[in-house]
Amino acid sequence: MNAKLPIAVLAVTLLAGFGFSACATESEVEPVAEEPAVERTEAVAETGEPAGAHTSAEWQIWAYSTAAPSFIGETATILDGDNNVLREGTNGWTCLAANPRGMSDPENGWNDALEA
Repeated sequence: MNAKLPIAVLAVTLLAGFGFSACATESEVEPVAEEPAVERTEAVAETGEPAGAHTSAEWQIWAYSTAAPSFIGETATILDGDNNVLREGTNGWTCLAANPRGMSDPENGWNDALEA
């Protein structure tokens, strides 16, 4: 029992020392600034996302074709939710919305996960 006492004292001393060394005074702490919305806009612009509404043909073509690898999406046929051709393709591939049916209840979302 007496042999364990020095180990316990050493452990407490080390824990206390590391705990205090990790503390900082309020003047040493730099405030965390939120990223401005401009940076997010620039990031979206870098992806090539059109600025229009998500229901526009331009946005749908961009969204559906960029979901595929670029070598497929660049020349694929693009269909909207009603299977109307938004862009004719040349490579035999077709890009469309993941679930063109939409939600059964637009106000409250999906009834259950299996419906999605």
